[in-house]
Amino acid sequence: MTTEPVNGHARRIAPAQPNGIPVNAFNPLLRSLISWDLVKRQEDGEGGFRWVLIEDAQRRLEELAPGPPQPAATLAYLDHWCADCRQQRLTHLRGARYLCAECEQLEEAAKMSPQPAQVETHNARAIIGRRLTPKRA
Repeated sequence: MTTEPVNGHARRIAPAQPNGIPVNAFNPLLRSLISWDLVKRQEDGEGGFRWVLIEDAQRRLEELAPGPPQPAATLAYLDHWCADCRQQRLTHLRGARYLCAECEQLEEAAKMSPQPAQVETHNARAIIGRRLTPKRA
């Protein structure tokens, strides 16, 4: 057991539990929850029960301690050149390329629009080479 000075007197504190919460600090909090009717017993279906915060208390906890902040969708860079338009603008890293907002919108629009059928192209040297090569019989 450890002691802690309170108002000039030493006060004994119970040893900390495995989860790190001293019993002397935790028990009054639990008693307050019960006395203020902020928790209720709920049957677990196996003959036992568990304690659950009432809805008003849960709502208030969410207001006081909301979930973790959402991470930023992307970082903005002021000193990079856009990979498409080659202008130094505010850019965002997309994949391995830095794109400005305009080029990013154009790229998204191109992805959304249907792609035209690709025309088969031939290598010019291969075509010329075929014409120059005599046919074998």
